[in-house]
Amino acid sequence: MSDPRAESRAELNRQKIASVLSVIKEYNSASPIKGSMVAYKAGLSSDVGVRGAVNQLRSEGEPVCSNGDGYWYASTTLEIQNTIEELEARSRSMNNAIAGLRICRDRMIRDIQSGKTKPKHTPVPNPVTYSENLSLDDILNQAD
Repeated sequence: MSDPRAESRAELNRQKIASVLSVIKEYNSASPIKGSMVAYKAGLSSDVGVRGAVNQLRSEGEPVCSNGDGYWYASTTLEIQNTIEELEARSRSMNNAIAGLRICRDRMIRDIQSGKTKPKHTPVPNPVTYSENLSLDDILNQAD
């Protein structure tokens, strides 16, 4: 048995995504549209919803591109490639930030477990291991 409220929310979400796509399709790389204006034209309360809709659209294979000037519907493979490269750079940067935070977290846990510092909250019992044991210097050098 399905939940009618969940179905209603899903349909509303589909409508919002379709509305965002409809707005973005009106723009090209020479004249992109800012996220806040997409939100306004699509009837969303903020550009946060636009980012979620754009992510969903891209995941479904829609050629929605962006840069610092805004969003547009791609008409060339070069526009798509440039957006792919920008997203990959952001992903690398975020992964570096995550690795750096894991190092800080693990250092704090070790300091708490060794008695060097007292916990300010309930600590995680054991440091989580992760595949890349990068030093902070390594992380900072990768970000360049």
